[in-house]
Amino acid sequence: MTTRSKVSELVKKTFPERQVYHRTGGTVKYFTIAPLQQIILAGAAAALVGWTVFATGSFLFGKTASSGIVADAEVQKYERWVQELRARDALLSDQLAQRTTAFQDSTLDFQRTTLGSQHNAQRQRR
Repeated sequence: MTTRSKVSELVKKTFPERQVYHRTGGTVKYFTIAPLQQIILAGAAAALVGWTVFATGSFLFGKTASSGIVADAEVQKYERWVQELRARDALLSDQLAQRTTAFQDSTLDFQRTTLGSQHNAQRQRR
């Protein structure tokens, strides 16, 4: 027996022509799945399982040297952003404090001039 005939025999034995019956509403329908269709479906299922195993393994154990370098660069980039944002926050907080003080001073000056004007107006009426 040659290798080709052994493989052919194995395929015929593993993937014989199958008929699937479906009963519904008093009727029976069936369809046939050819050996080639079964081989294609089995290959697709094996590829899907293989890809799932590979992707899961890469995700769990895929710490390579290049990914470490990329991760370090990302961390440095985000740390630089955080430092810039903190500096900007400090600057804006300082500006807010200065403007609040200026606003309060202006408010006090306005109150003094307004109250002084009203007090003088009351004196002149008397």
